[in-house]
Amino acid sequence: MWQIANATGWSREYILNGVNYQTLMMMLADAPRYIKKKKESKEEKEEEADNVLDFFQSNLQSE
Repeated sequence: MWQIANATGWSREYILNGVNYQTLMMMLADAPRYIKKKKESKEEKEEEADNVLDFFQSNLQSE
């Protein structure tokens, strides 16, 4: 809540009672944040690349 209040200048009372929930959720989704990068093994990277390749090949064959 403090992020929205700080960014908009809205009071706590207005945020709780004057703004609908969907608007608040969209504002929070758009807020900057840090996301940890997960460590992937070489096998996981190769498997993901194979899945992408298979997807495009299957789409080409179906046309």
